[in-house]
Amino acid sequence: IKQGKVYGNTTAPDGYTVEEKETLTIPEGASLTVAEGSTLVNKGAIKTEGNGAITNNGAIHNTGTLPETINGKPAKKELKADMIATISDVVYIGIAITPTVSITDNDTPLKVDEDYTLACSDNINAGTAKATIAPKGDKYFGDPIEKTFTITEAPLTVTSPRPRLPLPSS
Repeated sequence: IKQGKVYGNTTAPDGYTVEEKETLTIPEGASLTVAEGSTLVNKGAIKTEGNGAITNNGAIHNTGTLPETINGKPAKKELKADMIATISDVVYIGIAITPTVSITDNDTPLKVDEDYTLACSDNINAGTAKATIAPKGDKYFGDPIEKTFTITEAPLTVTSPRPRLPLPSS
């Protein structure tokens, strides 16, 4: 890989990064492979010409532009905070509360324990609780994202006792 171009059949060095505003071209007759256990980071653009090819056996962390065809594993997208909807307030129930979290990628809902993990803290008593969402699996990458939600005090419920009937007099 020299001056933004792949020569021959090349394996990308682990951690190789295509920076923003840079383009990496894989010309006719050349190929680029991301080896198993390696990561290629694409912040710019990777393009193929003719039969130039890219094969992903490791991980491609993509926030840029990629060719439509990638052999092997698909590239991972960055899990971003704006994909996560505001977490609704919940009412105190005296035990740890795990809220419902809605995460979408272009209107496609993500699945907990498949696309991301969810861990909560400070989620028992009334006040501000934390939900930590971390990418998981082959579709997403990124740092864990922390969102807060509110546990509100439970409303006071008063139940009046059953009225006592007067005892019969003798």
